[in-house]
Amino acid sequence: MRKTFLGEPIYSECVGCGIVKGEFSVPGGLICETENFALHLDPEVPIEYFFIIGAKRHVRYIHELTENEAAELAAVLRKARLVLLELNSSVEFTVIAEERSRHLHVWLFPRLPWMDGYEDSLTSIRKIMLAAKKMYLSKEQRNKILGIAAKAAELFGKV
Repeated sequence: MRKTFLGEPIYSECVGCGIVKGEFSVPGGLICETENFALHLDPEVPIEYFFIIGAKRHVRYIHELTENEAAELAAVLRKARLVLLELNSSVEFTVIAEERSRHLHVWLFPRLPWMDGYEDSLTSIRKIMLAAKKMYLSKEQRNKILGIAAKAAELFGKV
């Protein structure tokens, strides 16, 4: 069974739909919610500043978005990056539209100092995510990640 990085079970067949429907709690809650998108931490991978923008409507591919949804996604992505810049200006991000899963979501994936042992490439991202899931998550680290989400939610309305 899949679990959030806090150990909560994920019963939803589609994680994206489960988040939107409130079928399980995303660690840190929703940072921002718009008409068509929800911004939150990755529920399974405990990495600081790793944000996901998920479509509320069950679509798989970016070309399935309406023009209005595409414009809203761009606006949320821009604001999320501004918030992340405010939180930690030294972190660079890789932005990935994940279409291989069954529910469209966009990753804002950080490049943090502990990742220096991994090649700085797209192919390393899955390896980094797996390593993060296997690492011991201390209470301090968990609270730091959740604190980042709380601060991001506070900042989101100000940018």
